[in-house]
Amino acid sequence: MARIRARFTAAEVTRAFKGAQNAGVQARVEIDLDGKIVVMSAPAESAPLPPLETAMEDTNPWDEAIG
Repeated sequence: MARIRARFTAAEVTRAFKGAQNAGVQARVEIDLDGKIVVMSAPAESAPLPPLETAMEDTNPWDEAIG
């Protein structure tokens, strides 16, 4: 029995999400039954998320309290 080809890859989903995030758009990624990747943006009045690299550089305030 032949294997069925995936309709999307994890790299494609990651690329779509990171692209929206780096553009400063608060978004979520949805995949429909056909494998089409859709980036859903949040309403304009909500604050944009920081780019992924900036969010990962932030320190946790508990790091100083514990260690």
